Parts: sequence; structure tokens; C-alpha cells
Amino acid sequence: MTDARCTYHRLVSTREPSTRARDADRDRIVARLDEAFVDGQLSDEDRDLRVSQALSARTLGDLDALVGDLQSDEPPATTPARPRRRGAVIAGAVLAGAALLGGIGIISAASTGGPSEKTSVSKPVEVQSKAERDEIGQAEEPRPDSTARPFTRKYFDDFVDAYRNRFGGTKIYDATFHDDGSVSFSRELSRDRDDLLQDWEWYPATGFEKSSSTAAPNAVGFEPFDLSTINTERLAYHVVQSRKYLGVDDPGKRTTVTVPEPYPEAYMKDPETTITVTVTNDYGDRGTRSVSPDGRMLESAPFAVDDE
Repeated sequence: MTDARCTYHRLVSTREPSTRARDADRDRIVARLDEAFVDGQLSDEDRDLRVSQALSARTLGDLDALVGDLQSDEPPATTPARPRRRGAVIAGAVLAGAALLGGIGIISAASTGGPSEKTSVSKPVEVQSKAERDEIGQAEEPRPDSTARPFTRKYFDDFVDAYRNRFGGTKIYDATFHDDGSVSFSRELSRDRDDLLQDWEWYPATGFEKSSSTAAPNAVGFEPFDLSTINTERLAYHVVQSRKYLGVDDPGKRTTVTVPEPYPEAYMKDPETTITVTVTNDYGDRGTRSVSPDGRMLESAPFAVDDE
């Protein structure tokens, strides 16, 4: 029997390959390509090429072709039954009752822990278990006297909302999200003195606090970053995947998410702001993943013992 981990399954659908693809279909394929890049199946160049082709794909068949040679941890999807000939209709009706009884037996066996031949529907690549789904989205809303867990979608959304309410906008110069829930960031001192940057802290339970340090000149001329451009659900997903794949183990595993200062155009031909997820531990092991604000993975640098 073929190992399910080495069996290709269609990530998009069991519909006809000529069916027009939706954005959600393209997103699932891009996420699968990201996974394959992280676990070593794709090179940087191959991943970039396939992602580009996925984003411009017109049909489900075009998307399936981009992941057909990849291994997967998911079980193969059920192949739709081929249409029967008219001569088989009566026999099929007779067998339907037996199949229904057999299906009841399968469900009963599954509920009691026994073996089952029923094939489950493949879950989206982004969410591979209920624990990961809760960690990314925090499905259960926190109690009024509590705050969202750090690095969940709701946690990032809470900060953006609080920042907008406090400062009347979403422009920021840099921000570092810590695993204790706090956020360190810099913003312009005031509308009248946008040449000076002031350091701030944000705590989910108590709100904003201005740093005791004095404002410093923005000597290099960095441009502000717009927090509203962050795809917070994809960012939360990348945090979960970074903890899993960057090769950093306990003890003392820690995570930070940093929105760096964008490089001025004078320093780069095509400047692009990146968000960096960093995982470290007490041994000094360190791995990073760089993603774009809209959720594309740009680079993955796992910790490797052989590189020491």
C-alpha cells in the first residue's frame, strides 16, 4: 500500500481541470509551495517560479500541475466516481441499499475507535490541526478581563486597532512584537516634528507608554510603514510554521516578529518592506523567516547545527 505521505493529492478540488480557478484556490497552492520550500523539496528559484505561475493560473488543472510532483503529509483526496452506463442503473440501485448499510457500519466503527475505510476531506494546508487553527486565529474570543494570545490573528488585529485609535492612523516606523504580548515601536514625535522619532511600548492589558528616552532625528530619512497593509491571518500562520520548521528547540524557545524600517530608495533599486519572524532559545540557536506584508514568504533561514 502506498504511504500517504508520498502520495500526491489534489489540493484544489476534484472538479474538472478546466474549471476556472478562484483566488482561494490559488492561495492554497501558494501555501503548499511555501511548505515544500521549507521542507527542502523546492529551491528558491523553483519556488518563486511556481508561485508566479500559481498567481496567474486560469484553471484548476493549471494549479494542480504545479504541485503534482510534491510529497504531502495529507491523505489523498477521494477520486470522483466515473459516470455509469445506462445498463448499470438497475444494478446500481440494488447495490445502493447495501452500500448505505455498509456506510452505517463504517461510521459506527469510526466512532468506537475501530478501523474505517472512509476517506476524509483534505484540510487546507494553512490549518493542519485544530490546535494550529486556534493558534493562528484564536477561534474562541477571550473573556472581557483577558487579552488575545500573542501572535494570533486577533492579537495583531488588536494592536492595529489600538494604534489607530490612539494615534489617528496606521503609519509606523518600526515595530517588534514580543512573545510576552508587548510591542516596541517608533513613530514620529508629532505632526509638526515628523523629523524626530519617539520610542513607545504597548501592553495589551494597560495600553501605550511613551519611552523615557528622548526623541531621535530620522537622519537617514526612512519612510513610515502602514500597519493596515499586513495580512494578519497569514502573518499568524507564518509564526506557527516558523516555530515548527526553523529547527529551534527548547529550552527557552522565544519568538519575535519585527517590522523593520524600509530601506530608502537611494539604497535599493526596488525597496520592499519585509516582516521577519525570529525564533531563538537559551542555547543561542536562531532561525528566521522573512515574509511580505501581504503574506508571501520571501526567505527561510532555519537553524542548522552543521552551520555552526
